[in-house]
Amino acid sequence: MAQSLFEEIGLDKVSEIMAVATAKAARKADELGLPHAEEVNGKWVFRFPDGSSKPFITKGDVRESEVQIAAPKTVPASKGKVVKRHA
Repeated sequence: MAQSLFEEIGLDKVSEIMAVATAKAARKADELGLPHAEEVNGKWVFRFPDGSSKPFITKGDVRESEVQIAAPKTVPASKGKVVKRHA
């Protein structure tokens, strides 16, 4: 049975190769003005080379927004008064 890459060259060498490739990709992204993913106060954001950031919008965020939109709005109690609603 064939060995995996980790078994064949060792975890330290694999980690070194991955670190070099990640640094190269980060430099290229900076050159192109592309953002990096970064966690800030428990939220993930796109961090741009100029220092600005923009939050990720996840499927969970979209679902949460949809639930809030679809939830019925609460109306203050009428306290026994007849309330007419105009269509």
